[in-house]
Amino acid sequence: INFVAADDGVPEPEIIIEVLKGCRNNNDYALATRFLEVVRLKGGNKMSETWPYIMQEIGPTMQELGISTLKEMGYEEPELWLENVDDM
Repeated sequence: INFVAADDGVPEPEIIIEVLKGCRNNNDYALATRFLEVVRLKGGNKMSETWPYIMQEIGPTMQELGISTLKEMGYEEPELWLENVDDM
């Protein structure tokens, strides 16, 4: 997981699915959630294009494994999210 997270690019859906299966096999739901957050943020300024595609591809596997989406858990934005002062 460290190599996938350290890579500059967004991982392919097949890789994400295998990581989620590994997290589920180890019964580490928190790690699966944090990995999804990392993948989502790796989209950078193209997040609005990449994230829906990734969710479309990994959604059935997430349902099969019983892993909620970030939106269902309320983790799409950080809890203490503050608007960037440069954007005001």
